[in-house]
Amino acid sequence: MNKIPLTVSLYSRILEQEWDTEKNLGLLPDEVSIDSKMLAWWKNEKNNSFQMEISKRVNELKKTSLKGHEVYKQWHPVKNKDLNQEDLT
Repeated sequence: MNKIPLTVSLYSRILEQEWDTEKNLGLLPDEVSIDSKMLAWWKNEKNNSFQMEISKRVNELKKTSLKGHEVYKQWHPVKNKDLNQEDLT
């Protein structure tokens, strides 16, 4: 089966969990491109802020298969029929 690319809106739902809106001066994750080289502010699980290029952050999430993020928690196996979480890239 071919891998299916995640959409920008799907990534923005994932990224917004770590996005530091205050330090990004009100800019929202769905207002930027996932391949942007722009530096953005993020918050880790301990709520500490750090800067990283948007594209690099997206790539890091790809490497971890996005597991444990809200998208996977909301996955509906019946409605997604034959599609598996592992088919997302």
